[in-house]
Amino acid sequence: MAVGSKPGASVTLTQLAAALRQPLYTPSLGRRSCPLARPLLEGELEAEDALAALAKTAPVDGLVYSETQQSDQPLRLRDVPLHGHKRQFGTRLVYLHKDPTCS
Repeated sequence: MAVGSKPGASVTLTQLAAALRQPLYTPSLGRRSCPLARPLLEGELEAEDALAALAKTAPVDGLVYSETQQSDQPLRLRDVPLHGHKRQFGTRLVYLHKDPTCS
Protein backbone atom coordinates (compact mmCIF):
# COMPACT_ATOMS: atom_id res chain seq x y z
CA MET A 1 0.00 0.00 0.00
CA ALA A 2 1.29 3.45 -0.83
CA VAL A 3 0.18 6.47 1.19
CA GLY A 4 0.98 10.13 0.64
CA SER A 5 0.24 13.29 2.56
CA LYS A 6 -1.38 16.55 1.56
CA PRO A 7 -0.87 19.95 3.20
CA GLY A 8 -3.41 20.55 5.96
CA ALA A 9 -4.31 16.86 6.41
CA SER A 10 -6.07 16.12 9.71
CA VAL A 11 -3.86 13.04 10.31
CA THR A 12 -0.10 13.06 9.81
CA LEU A 13 1.86 10.19 8.27
CA THR A 14 3.53 9.65 11.66
CA GLN A 15 0.13 9.23 13.36
CA LEU A 16 -1.03 6.88 10.62
CA ALA A 17 2.13 4.75 10.92
CA ALA A 18 1.69 4.53 14.72
CA ALA A 19 -1.95 3.42 14.31
CA LEU A 20 -0.94 0.75 11.78
CA ARG A 21 1.82 -0.57 14.06
CA GLN A 22 -0.52 -0.86 17.06
CA PRO A 23 -4.13 -1.12 15.82
CA LEU A 24 -6.93 -0.72 18.34
CA TYR A 25 -8.58 -3.98 17.21
CA THR A 26 -7.10 -7.13 15.66
CA PRO A 27 -7.12 -6.66 11.87
CA SER A 28 -8.85 -9.41 9.91
CA LEU A 29 -9.73 -10.26 6.32
CA GLY A 30 -13.49 -9.81 6.55
CA ARG A 31 -14.06 -12.31 9.35
CA ARG A 32 -12.71 -12.47 12.86
CA SER A 33 -11.43 -16.00 12.17
CA CYS A 34 -9.20 -14.71 9.33
CA PRO A 35 -6.44 -12.65 10.98
CA LEU A 36 -3.67 -11.19 8.85
CA ALA A 37 -0.52 -13.27 8.39
CA ARG A 38 1.74 -10.22 8.03
CA PRO A 39 1.85 -6.84 9.77
CA LEU A 40 -0.14 -3.95 8.33
CA LEU A 41 3.00 -1.80 8.16
CA GLU A 42 6.25 -3.56 7.32
CA GLY A 43 8.34 -0.48 6.62
CA GLU A 44 8.48 3.10 5.45
CA LEU A 45 10.24 4.74 2.52
CA GLU A 46 10.15 8.01 0.61
CA ALA A 47 9.49 8.19 -3.13
CA GLU A 48 8.22 10.62 -5.76
CA ASP A 49 5.00 8.66 -6.39
CA ALA A 50 3.35 5.27 -5.79
CA LEU A 51 5.05 3.56 -8.77
CA ALA A 52 8.49 4.72 -7.60
CA ALA A 53 7.72 3.41 -4.09
CA LEU A 54 6.66 0.02 -5.47
CA ALA A 55 9.88 -0.17 -7.52
CA LYS A 56 11.88 0.12 -4.27
CA THR A 57 10.11 -2.74 -2.48
CA ALA A 58 10.11 -6.53 -2.79
CA PRO A 59 8.68 -8.57 -4.41
CA VAL A 60 9.47 -6.94 -7.71
CA ASP A 61 7.98 -7.64 -11.13
CA GLY A 62 4.35 -7.21 -10.11
CA LEU A 63 1.28 -5.65 -11.65
CA VAL A 64 -0.18 -2.30 -10.68
CA TYR A 65 -3.96 -1.85 -10.90
CA SER A 66 -4.93 1.77 -11.51
CA GLU A 67 -8.09 3.69 -12.31
CA THR A 68 -6.06 6.12 -14.42
CA GLN A 69 -5.19 4.96 -17.91
CA GLN A 70 -1.50 4.08 -17.64
CA SER A 71 -1.64 1.24 -20.16
CA ASP A 72 -3.73 -0.18 -22.99
CA GLN A 73 -4.83 -3.20 -20.95
CA PRO A 74 -8.26 -2.34 -19.51
CA LEU A 75 -9.97 -4.77 -17.17
CA ARG A 76 -13.70 -4.44 -16.49
CA LEU A 77 -14.62 -5.21 -12.87
CA ARG A 78 -18.11 -5.56 -11.45
CA ASP A 79 -17.41 -4.44 -7.89
CA VAL A 80 -19.08 -1.04 -7.44
CA PRO A 81 -21.95 -1.46 -4.93
CA LEU A 82 -25.27 -0.06 -6.13
CA HIS A 83 -26.93 1.77 -3.25
CA GLY A 84 -30.30 0.48 -2.14
CA HIS A 85 -29.92 -2.89 -3.85
CA LYS A 86 -28.82 -6.06 -2.11
CA ARG A 87 -25.79 -7.72 -3.67
CA GLN A 88 -25.98 -5.79 -6.93
CA PHE A 89 -22.86 -4.25 -8.36
CA GLY A 90 -22.02 -1.86 -11.18
CA THR A 91 -18.92 -2.02 -13.36
CA ARG A 92 -15.75 0.08 -13.54
CA LEU A 93 -12.59 -0.05 -15.64
CA VAL A 94 -9.15 -0.53 -14.14
CA TYR A 95 -5.92 -0.67 -16.10
CA LEU A 96 -3.12 -3.20 -15.69
CA HIS A 97 0.28 -1.62 -15.74
CA LYS A 98 3.58 -3.44 -15.50
CA ASP A 99 6.30 -0.97 -14.63
CA PRO A 100 9.57 -1.89 -16.40
CA THR A 101 11.58 -0.38 -13.52
CA CYS A 102 10.07 -2.98 -11.16
CA SER A 103 11.72 -5.95 -12.90
